[in-house]
Amino acid sequence: MAVHAGGPLLMYSLPPAALSPNGRSHWRVKALATKTYKEECLLLSRLYLAKFGKPPGPVVVINYTFYVALFKRGSVMVRDGCYRPRDVDNAIASIKALQDSLVVSGMIDSDSAAHLQIGWVVIDRDTKAVPGVVVSFGPVAP
Repeated sequence: MAVHAGGPLLMYSLPPAALSPNGRSHWRVKALATKTYKEECLLLSRLYLAKFGKPPGPVVVINYTFYVALFKRGSVMVRDGCYRPRDVDNAIASIKALQDSLVVSGMIDSDSAAHLQIGWVVIDRDTKAVPGVVVSFGPVAP
């Protein structure tokens, strides 16, 4: 967990490829991938909550940055089974389990529009960044 001027940052791994909204995996494969990813995110969310507490206010603005660079070993691209979104709407859909883990951990009250606003969503293809999803909480716009 890192801290920047706007508050703490939390980094999760990229969602499994089975959670792609355009994926055609078997329902059992997708269910297992969802469960596993949600448990991983829940653990990190609880650690974040214990260290930093809940974001202030009844309405939380959540910002996502996806680092989706592929790694090369020699001249071969490494495939790690993670979903690398190409557009924002698919990126948001792929991390529903992550957002659900924020609710289950108690970090946010609900993921309904009354309690949660999606701020900015950035898909960064920088080759020097570690692949993952960085979550930050921002102030509510007036």
